[in-house]
Amino acid sequence: MADGLRRSASLRDIAEAAGVSIRTVTRVLKGTGSTSAAARTRVMAVAERLGYRPNRVAQALRMGRTMEVAVLLSEVSAPQMAMLRTLEETLRQNGYAVSVSFGPRGEADEIGLLSAVEHLLRRKPDGVACFGDARMDLSAVLRRVATAGIPLVRLTPDNGAGEKAGRAMAKKLLGDMEG
Repeated sequence: MADGLRRSASLRDIAEAAGVSIRTVTRVLKGTGSTSAAARTRVMAVAERLGYRPNRVAQALRMGRTMEVAVLLSEVSAPQMAMLRTLEETLRQNGYAVSVSFGPRGEADEIGLLSAVEHLLRRKPDGVACFGDARMDLSAVLRRVATAGIPLVRLTPDNGAGEKAGRAMAKKLLGDMEG
């Protein structure tokens, strides 16, 4: 390309290079249907050589889900960081990406919080995790997320912190998103 950026390999690119149909490429990459071992080997080798990566945007349009969880943070302490890390790891192991946005620093700022949550909601997440501190009134944020019909988990200092809390938040969110 003229600007030096390389276009991602498409299913069509793989099919042409492997000498098979796009439908065969789709079956191989999804691991569904029947395909000969030779075609499967060829498709996987070509996909690897071309650096194929699934297009998450196309998948989201097709599935009606983004496989993304939005995280809204205020201040982050060491125990909350451990919880956030565990939340992200658990969600990633279940196929979800995590996007993070920080709300305003310090004292509660409802307009700043709503701006941050609107930024996250434009990404059409499948779920939202909200980490607030005792000074933050999150009621407007919670109402906005509920209005959008998106599952939400909320962490406050009363919920605990650390890896155990992160795993519990992830499991609740996963259950709400699947249900």
